[in-house]
Amino acid sequence: MIKIEVRYVNGDMSEFEENDSFISNLRNLESKGLVGKALIDSLITDDWGVPPSGIIIKGKRSNGAVIKEVINYN
Repeated sequence: MIKIEVRYVNGDMSEFEENDSFISNLRNLESKGLVGKALIDSLITDDWGVPPSGIIIKGKRSNGAVIKEVINYN
C-alpha cells in the first residue's frame, strides 16, 4: 500500500492509503507535464478548506519497489 500525507499551510496533516494504481496515475499525469498544484489537484479530489502546502507519497508497491516522493503545491 501507498501512504499519502497531505500537509496543509496551517500545519495540519491528513493521511490516507492508496493502491498501486495511484502511482500509475501519478506517472501518467507527470508524463502529460502536470506539476505542483495542477498535479495534486488531478490526483486528489478535495474541496480544500485550508490549502495544502504539499503531499508526501511513500510506501512499497506490490512489486517491491519503494516509493518516497514529495510534491509541493506551488
